[in-house]
Amino acid sequence: EKWYDIEYHLSKIDPVLVRTWEGGDINGNKTVQESSSTIEGESSLSLIGPLHLPRPNRYIPRTLELCPDLPDEAKLGPRIEKEIDPPNLIVNQPGTGRLWHRLDDRYALPKSSLSILLRSATVENVKGEIDNTWAYNVDTAMQSQILTGVFSDALAQETYDASLAGLHWSLYKSSAGIVLNCSGYSDRLPDLAIQLLKDFFMVG
Repeated sequence: EKWYDIEYHLSKIDPVLVRTWEGGDINGNKTVQESSSTIEGESSLSLIGPLHLPRPNRYIPRTLELCPDLPDEAKLGPRIEKEIDPPNLIVNQPGTGRLWHRLDDRYALPKSSLSILLRSATVENVKGEIDNTWAYNVDTAMQSQILTGVFSDALAQETYDASLAGLHWSLYKSSAGIVLNCSGYSDRLPDLAIQLLKDFFMVG
């Protein structure tokens, strides 16, 4: 090879292997049955075997419409010069949690960003047996770091379809707790976030 000066080899694919991919035996007779699967009304046809079409991507957005709550002038295009409004506190339940929301009326994109903080002192601290106070513990902090890293690695393949569909996520430890961030197209973002939370609490 002239660019990298490495050896390579070209050969034709064995016709027997090609017929196997096409669902037949060595004589060309069909041996592989077709199966259909439906996800949310979308039908797909695939072959049962090692070579098949990928399953339908359930994270592809069904719509790219902008949020109906946006003012008409915001739907015309980006307004970079507009000042960023502070978020609104729409849920405030002591002992349960708080929910902040801000509508992005600057960029006119069908995208969202979600950040969830699972607040817990136990991610980095242990409670003293005598004085009942929390104190930083290296082992506890490291275990929490390993937990988020292992979870992220374990879900990499499961959420590959989401990344192909323009959705991204991260999970990490902070001094206040575990943080889950999700961003991308708004339509399917809640599905990804809910699935990640279910999987995370199932591990716990």
